[in-house]
Amino acid sequence: MTLNDEAWSKYFKATPALQEIKKKGYTYVTANDLKELGEREARLMTKLDTLNSRPRIFEEKALTIFAVKNGEYIIFEDSGRKSYFEFGDQLEGIPVQRYDSRVDLRAFDSYPRGQSLNEAQAISFAFISSLLKTFTADENLRLTIRGRSYTGAFGFDLWELRHHVSVSSVQIEVDAGYESDDAIYLIEAKAGKNDSFHIRQLYYPYLEWSNRSRKNIVPIFFIYSNGKYYLTEFSFGKNFGDLEVVRKGCYTINESPKFTLSLSEFLRRVPEEEEPKELSIFNFALFGYNCPAVNALPGGTICLKRMFINANVQSADS
Repeated sequence: MTLNDEAWSKYFKATPALQEIKKKGYTYVTANDLKELGEREARLMTKLDTLNSRPRIFEEKALTIFAVKNGEYIIFEDSGRKSYFEFGDQLEGIPVQRYDSRVDLRAFDSYPRGQSLNEAQAISFAFISSLLKTFTADENLRLTIRGRSYTGAFGFDLWELRHHVSVSSVQIEVDAGYESDDAIYLIEAKAGKNDSFHIRQLYYPYLEWSNRSRKNIVPIFFIYSNGKYYLTEFSFGKNFGDLEVVRKGCYTINESPKFTLSLSEFLRRVPEEEEPKELSIFNFALFGYNCPAVNALPGGTICLKRMFINANVQSADS
């Protein structure tokens, strides 16, 4: 049982919230009550960014939670899991394309060569290289939004529950927002893959900027993982939970999606006494492989999807 499991269990035992949800389909809670009755900070109890991060009782009762005011939330039934977008195997099915930067990234001393990028760095160099311009098919992108802010007033309808949710003064965060002559592109970025994400991360910024601008508001989910840039553009419909993929792409910048690795050279470089521990794993777990038989391989050259290997190995026989 996780700390969130324990906290939510304490809260629901101390309040009639579940009975109210069973009767009406929703209930409102405050941050103060969550902290007092759940004995845990509300910001930690309500950070349910993926399906896997939900507390057990939310899974069992098909519940979800959205902020509605600073310090107030609505919990409601979401049996269709419309609050989350599930990638499934979509990311793995996207063909990887090599993108050649329009500028020489080696000219930037701050470019972290050979290192994994964090979210901010990944977005920055996707923009500097013009990958974002290419993906959006918009040449006039200007960085105008970044960081946390508080919303104005907007709302959405839970049609199945016949309830209108009013939202105001809620904190949102946009990892990067680019404006052009005709559109505003709102980017939610993640370093590393997840199978799902809570739509609030894009939905609230989308609703906020739809109220503030007449331009086309374009939500984009951006993932950087193992040297690959995954971009997915979404479109929100009029009804809550209407979320469609407009386009998606997977790219490497200035590098081939595949590389050649000589196993014989790798085996030669690793000390013999370390082989059972190091080679049986060989960091294949980074992309889902476990290769216990690698010690038995005589060598040879194989092609693998690009990955970061934490070992002093160079591509050989090339």
